[in-house]
Order: sequence, then C-alpha cells, then structure tokens
Amino acid sequence: MSWKATGWAKGVRCRSSSQKFVLLVLADYYDDERAIAWPSQTRLAEDCQLDVRSVRRHLQHLVDDGYLAIVQKANQYQGTH
Repeated sequence: MSWKATGWAKGVRCRSSSQKFVLLVLADYYDDERAIAWPSQTRLAEDCQLDVRSVRRHLQHLVDDGYLAIVQKANQYQGTH
C-alpha cells in the first residue's frame, strides 16, 4: 500500500467516478520500492465490484489520459505491470 500513490490518485480528475475508483484501488496496490502495481484485472474487478470488461475500459482510459503506463513483459510467464 502506498499513501503517496493514494494521495496522488485523489487529486486526479477522471472521466467518471468508476474510473476514479479503479485508480484509487490500483494505487492501493502500488509498491513504492519497485514502482509498480500489478494486481490482476480480475482482482481489480472484484475489489471495485465491476465486471472485468469495465475495468479494462477504465484502465485504457487512464492510459490514454496519461495517468498510467502499462508495461508488457516479453513472454507469457511474466505478468503485465
């Protein structure tokens, strides 16, 4: 849990309240030492009480708006950060 990331997320203007909630939950998973957050989309959906498709849409909007960066690993054995 990162208080710094959560504080930052509170100040972000999002497109919707659901998107803001996804960002806040994601900030709760942020690791300051490694500078990543990598909960699964399923975990985010469960925590936010949204369907996975909605979480994906909100994450894409956050990327499009410049609030998140998604780093894809080179193979199927490593997760996306």
